[in-house]
Amino acid sequence: MSEYKHGSFAEELATTIQGVVSTKANITFIVGTAPINLVDENNVNKLVRLTNLNEAVRLFGYDDNFKQYTLSEAIFVFFALFRVAPVYFVNVLDPAKHKKSAEQETQTQVNSQVILSQLGAIKSSVVVKVGSVDKVLDSDYSLDFNKSNHLVVKVLSEGSIKPADKLVIDYEVLDSSKVTAQDIIGGIDNKGNYSGIELVQKCRPQYRELPGSLIAPAWSKDISVSQALLSNAKALNTKFIANALVDLDTSKIVTYADAVDVKAKAGLNDPHYNVCIGDLLAAGVVYNQSTFLAAVKQRITAKNNGFPNQNPSNKSYEINGYQINGQDVFLDEAQAQYLNGNGLILAINSDNGWVCWGNRTACYPGNNDVKDFDIAVRDCGNYLINSCIIACSPNVDEIIDRAFILRVESKLQAWLDGLVGSRKLISGSISFPQDENQLDALLAGNVVFLLDYCTSTTASSITTKVAFNVNDLIRVSGE
Repeated sequence: MSEYKHGSFAEELATTIQGVVSTKANITFIVGTAPINLVDENNVNKLVRLTNLNEAVRLFGYDDNFKQYTLSEAIFVFFALFRVAPVYFVNVLDPAKHKKSAEQETQTQVNSQVILSQLGAIKSSVVVKVGSVDKVLDSDYSLDFNKSNHLVVKVLSEGSIKPADKLVIDYEVLDSSKVTAQDIIGGIDNKGNYSGIELVQKCRPQYRELPGSLIAPAWSKDISVSQALLSNAKALNTKFIANALVDLDTSKIVTYADAVDVKAKAGLNDPHYNVCIGDLLAAGVVYNQSTFLAAVKQRITAKNNGFPNQNPSNKSYEINGYQINGQDVFLDEAQAQYLNGNGLILAINSDNGWVCWGNRTACYPGNNDVKDFDIAVRDCGNYLINSCIIACSPNVDEIIDRAFILRVESKLQAWLDGLVGSRKLISGSISFPQDENQLDALLAGNVVFLLDYCTSTTASSITTKVAFNVNDLIRVSGE
């Protein structure tokens, strides 16, 4: 029988989380550190596909200290601010080794509980005593985190701890400063276990998806990390390609112009690099620009029906400030153009608010091939290459005859025609060139198809020429 109620009532419901936009291209893969002590301490060096905010917080925890926990920054940017998914996360912060001992605490119970003073407490390390006697977890006390991420020791009424007993507590806390660039880079051990950035190689075999952007927020300022991102981006499962979105190390920059020399010395000149300079500010919080750039690229791709031929430049960053080395920066047009002209991406305060500004990959100006230097064209090229590999995979090991050639051509041409029809491509055609398919190659089973395509390039500049029409003045004066 239901509870009898008589009168006027109200209930407050939990905040509804806004849905995310899903995309199949320019998906982001992120390696970083998470407050994993708040959830499953064993979620270390595991590839996890995330689709919403609740799932991300449940599996990786959340803490506003983005300097310590770069994956918390990513959770906020991707799921709360830009609301895009899916996103692949890898946490490398390991409570088993990235830790330190907290100072022992002796506390009096308040309402049958004690709140530990230090953040980052590792549950599995907690030892609770009364005097010199160890107490038993889940029999004498329980452990849980409060809304401020402090660990709470709650005394259980059925246990042996008395209300007047003082609790002596030893524990360890996470220490993100012990995480190294090598932890982020990861690798494959002698047992075949993948870790760090190397786990991006598991996206396709595990989830049948390919990431388009690889990032390691803050950590990519380390050249060894940026190189690891690039090497994996250019050889996903040996044959697929993506982009490495990295943050430039500005620690040695005195003026904005120094960034060009720093970029060159770091060897950041590959067309599969998108190089960011400076940090972004939103509501007083500092963010790594690479995180925002990846989210912007993924969102504009989703809004373009999953086809990545839109440039992130001049798209809103949804911020209210921009910094280099902790100093507020307002670049004028000439300064911004100089940095953009050297393959750097930044933020400017435009008439439409703060926007991403920079439409060139890192290879510019040394490489003048449009398929390499235009970010949108490079993204489109990546997508077409990867899609062709996937589309032709079912045809591997078929008999080479005319029917086989026509079957592959027909499949790819139908796909290209659809992209042209939906105005994603200007043109697209597939052919079986004779000069690429000589007898010795066919005998070896090697078949080559040629895909020609044209996609729209980025309107990098718009010039309106204004002229004074003298003839019209003459006509007026002659009337």
